[in-house]
Amino acid sequence: MLEMPSEIVPKFSDSNCKHHQSEDDNTELERQLERLRKNLSSLDSNSPHSAFECLQITTKIQQITKLLESPEKSAFGCGILHEALLRIEQEFVNLLVHYKQSHVGPEITSFRSSEGNFEDLSINSFGDDLIEARNSQIEICNLSAEQSVVDLVNPLVLPTLKSIAELMFVSTYEEELIEAYVSVRMEEVDEILLKLRFEKFSIEEVLNMDWTKLNSLIKRWNWVLKLFVRVYLTSERRLIELIFGNISEGLASSCFFEISKVPMLHLMSLPDAVAIGSPKTEKLFRVLDMHETLVEMLGDVKNLYQEQTDGSILGEYREVLLRLGEFAKGILMEFRSAIQLNLSKTVPVNGTVHPITRYVMNYIQTLSAYSSTLESLLGGRNGKEEYYASVAQMLESNLESRSQFYTDEALQNLFMLNNICYMVQKVKDSDLRSIMGDNWIRLHNKRFQTYAMNYERASWSPVLSFLRDEGIYHPKSSFPSTSVLKERFKGFNSGFEEAYRVQTGWLVPNLQLRDDLRISISLKVLQAYRSFLGRYDAYLDGIRHRERYIKYSPDDLESFLLNLFEGTQRSLNYVYRR
Repeated sequence: MLEMPSEIVPKFSDSNCKHHQSEDDNTELERQLERLRKNLSSLDSNSPHSAFECLQITTKIQQITKLLESPEKSAFGCGILHEALLRIEQEFVNLLVHYKQSHVGPEITSFRSSEGNFEDLSINSFGDDLIEARNSQIEICNLSAEQSVVDLVNPLVLPTLKSIAELMFVSTYEEELIEAYVSVRMEEVDEILLKLRFEKFSIEEVLNMDWTKLNSLIKRWNWVLKLFVRVYLTSERRLIELIFGNISEGLASSCFFEISKVPMLHLMSLPDAVAIGSPKTEKLFRVLDMHETLVEMLGDVKNLYQEQTDGSILGEYREVLLRLGEFAKGILMEFRSAIQLNLSKTVPVNGTVHPITRYVMNYIQTLSAYSSTLESLLGGRNGKEEYYASVAQMLESNLESRSQFYTDEALQNLFMLNNICYMVQKVKDSDLRSIMGDNWIRLHNKRFQTYAMNYERASWSPVLSFLRDEGIYHPKSSFPSTSVLKERFKGFNSGFEEAYRVQTGWLVPNLQLRDDLRISISLKVLQAYRSFLGRYDAYLDGIRHRERYIKYSPDDLESFLLNLFEGTQRSLNYVYRR
């Protein structure tokens, strides 16, 4: 291991040359310079101690050169000093290269962008599962500046690097020093991005990129930006301050800006390119992820570039953040507009929840995870709540229009019942409740009850109308008409069988709603049937084919009603009561 003194601070003399030096003295100084030059050229650059020895020799050369009196002798000394400074510049570079520590190991490069879990969020692709759009939590997100700093160069060589920098600075070789340092560290920064597997793409390439690939790229970008800024740039700034901080704060800031400006502007180019693309709804969550990352990292970027005089990087960062926010708002408006305009005549034949309902509710449920970001984009909490309410209203209007494509009034109401039930349940069981509010839930529960009542009236009132007492008795007689009773029972049987055939094919996916509807129908149908049967079945005793009229017992009907709303059509035409 390289062993260096804990601190190397050469003393650079600023004293004037003595006015009365003898020629012998100057000659002796020249001989010393020649010996030092030979010693310098004999140093093995591969030796771990060569930089330290080179620093000692160059320091002596610099001190002796200042003692030379005559212009000719001084020029001779300056020539040797120039050679020494070129050599020590190379030693400076060698130390930076040979003792670098990138800290990019398997745990850093093993980021998984979940390409296998890619979500298609287009308006034409619907799913009932909650859209998993949140970016994976990254441990680096929670690191403080102190925790995230790493040693980019072995600490053992830092005293030597610092001393070489001081020597070159007082020797007015600061431009060469900066150029050498920036060149080495820029290569290292490029290597870091390469190890993080973040490719460089032009704006045109991003705009023409397949969404699956762009989706994956954005996920990686969120991870890379946080890691790059909070670990590598923070550590880069610290390294620069350790080497150059005591020399000149301006020099340190200038070095850092030169090293970091290209990769930072490159990282900014991706959100900038995304923000000028088409505002498709499937992009929203990735755009919000990028926006949240930029907001989260703004403080870190400010700290790194607060001393930058032209403010170009911080200014570009803020501009990209602003453009991305406007783009996200555009997608939000596009999403709402897409609901309004999606009016195809396709409806589920069984009256179940429409795919657009599942899509919209899952979409805004996932959107609720970005609550604070939405408030900043939509003008505060009120703006956010108004947006959600308007989306829900657009969806309801869309569903109302679609329900008219059913010719059966009962199915129209069942369709709306299913969809409103789905909407209410999604709001009640998620963070949407805190956004939509309990008043919205109460209002839609009332609408829910109205649709349920309209459904029962449209579907079962015609069946139950056969069980009324009006018109059964002969005029001026206390006995019911047998023929009317036959027709009434036949009409009920036929109506019930048709309702059963049709409504077993209808689907109510919510199990609680399905049970509630069955219970409600059973109470009405069985109560009316038992009462009617109890009053009149005795009047059909003894008639031929009595089983054709009183085909079903109340228990039969109760059993049959349990088959409703399962989406599999059945028939009772073959069933006879034995």
